[in-house]
Amino acid sequence: MRFATVESSDGGTMTDIRPYLAWLSEHADELPPGARAFALHPEHYDFSHEWCPRSASFDRMSTRHTDDGVEVTPVLAAWGGAPPEFVVRYHGVSHVELDGHQGDGMRSNLMVDELLPHADGVSHELEFTDRTITVVARDLSAGWRGKAGPESPRDPGDDAHLAERGDVAQ
Repeated sequence: MRFATVESSDGGTMTDIRPYLAWLSEHADELPPGARAFALHPEHYDFSHEWCPRSASFDRMSTRHTDDGVEVTPVLAAWGGAPPEFVVRYHGVSHVELDGHQGDGMRSNLMVDELLPHADGVSHELEFTDRTITVVARDLSAGWRGKAGPESPRDPGDDAHLAERGDVAQ
């Protein structure tokens, strides 16, 4: 992380995003459109909001080759009953890095993430409790798949949500 900090102690974990939010307020226009929309969405860094992706746990990640280049899609599972999933789709991926524990143990919760401009588009670093994922891509889209708040960012690949709204022929 360049601006946000995560400090763990016996009393818990303290996440400070204020330096990143201050930077973002002055530099958001340097991000590609999808990354900018995700970074500036009011729920993204509102840790008290029900639909903030913070504390969602890492579930899985897939890689796919498309006509537009590599697409990487990590999926985070919200906690609770039958939760929706938070999906980030990176388009035109040039770099992916995973650091930390990659075992099959307990799922790792998202502590904080930063989106920063990069020569290739955007660098997105996601810090979990026991791993970090960094993806550099041309741009990204992000949102909830399944039931989420009506104003929450939506996963553009969530055909079930589009069908509910009547945007897709069933």
